[in-house]
Amino acid sequence: MEKQSPLYGALPYLKSALAEESEQGGIEALSEDDQIVEIRFNETLTIAFLYDDREMDVLRYVQQGDLQTLGVTPDALLRLAVDNLYERTDTHELQLQSFDDARYEMLLMDGHFEASLLLLDDLWEATLKGQVESGFVAAIPSSDVLMFCDRQDEQGIAEMKAVVDQIEEVGGQVLCRQLLSRIGDKWVSI
Repeated sequence: MEKQSPLYGALPYLKSALAEESEQGGIEALSEDDQIVEIRFNETLTIAFLYDDREMDVLRYVQQGDLQTLGVTPDALLRLAVDNLYERTDTHELQLQSFDDARYEMLLMDGHFEASLLLLDDLWEATLKGQVESGFVAAIPSSDVLMFCDRQDEQGIAEMKAVVDQIEEVGGQVLCRQLLSRIGDKWVSI
């Protein structure tokens, strides 16, 4: 991929696969080149890719035509985007937030790509491994919120579900209602 292209800085962005299915009517009108690049993450989420369009000062989705122009595959784009996300955790100072009155913890970064942190295997397998005893359960009610607790912590799980419900009650768009459990190197809905 050409390093001068803004696509070189693409980042992975989790989206609801269910929302995507309900939007198919509008997507059918797009040419193949204009459709967004998406890769299945699990049964309820897909990975799309965003890049910084500096000319327009907006984040844009990577489209199929972009891949063809640059001669890369979706898998190659995913590897690049995950590497970019690792780099972003350094430049935007990834923080672990604990609360005195809650049994879950949160990851904070830049207010855009927190949910995408689920894609960083080293983060879960090494950096955060000591935070839980029996495995991770995570909640990503929006792209800027990532909460997690121990798989066996019933109170933490209940608290995360309550946060998801609160976001939905105030009319917020919920990225993922289901909690996700890390099994091996995959996140599955529970």
